[in-house]
Amino acid sequence: MSLLASAHIFVASVCVVVSLLHITIFLRQTELKINFIFAIMALCCGSAALLDLGMLHAKDVETFTAFLKLTNSFQVLLWIAFIWFIQCYTGNNRRWAILLVTGIYLLSGLLNLIFDHGILFAHIDHLDSVILPW
Repeated sequence: MSLLASAHIFVASVCVVVSLLHITIFLRQTELKINFIFAIMALCCGSAALLDLGMLHAKDVETFTAFLKLTNSFQVLLWIAFIWFIQCYTGNNRRWAILLVTGIYLLSGLLNLIFDHGILFAHIDHLDSVILPW
């Protein structure tokens, strides 16, 4: 296993543990919604790290595209949770702005799932394998 793969697994493991910790806090004190939102963010980060590892080891375009679309979907959920985390943390009462940004992110996530190669690439012809020194 490479150092990069080990780093991805380490990051994903830490994120899942932090997520479980904050879910436990939320279940004991349900008025602290910020802990639940943070748990969602940590879980999305861990999932994205594992899916990045899947992209790293993809051998064909179809597998790479599937992992890319899933990674982008989890990152969309991460950014939506981050917006609501900031709203809960600051106590901002301007819900229209948060709902607008949430809607834009949801639209981009939906478009990511609809397009063949996601929203980042118009077309992926082939994959090249490169051996890095680390």
